[in-house]
Amino acid sequence: MLSYNQRTCLTTSFRNYFSLANLPSNSLYMKMKITGLVIPIVLFVSTSFLPGSDQADVQLTCFRAQKATNTCHFNFTIDGARYRYVDIGCKYSKKHDEVIKKAKEGTLALARDWKIECGTKKEP
Repeated sequence: MLSYNQRTCLTTSFRNYFSLANLPSNSLYMKMKITGLVIPIVLFVSTSFLPGSDQADVQLTCFRAQKATNTCHFNFTIDGARYRYVDIGCKYSKKHDEVIKKAKEGTLALARDWKIECGTKKEP
């Protein structure tokens, strides 16, 4: 453990090292420091008001109905990520456009990854 005198000496040396009192106010160091602080703040504020791309690329990749359990599985690909929606009771089995619209709006409860893989056509 450091003694009181050692702590005071270290504190004073840090204070003197990071102090700007020894520099004249019009020095190149102060101008660079102010520029280094102002430019990121201005960039952050100016880019925060730009309109973002709110439209996600939503694609209905697959639809599969299971008659035994009366559930319909919708597999989506949104910006390259896989999502699924399970419709219990198959209310939207004939309303695919409505499901895609709700997925784009963000009002559809989507889960990560696909529970049921879609069968791909095999080439002969």
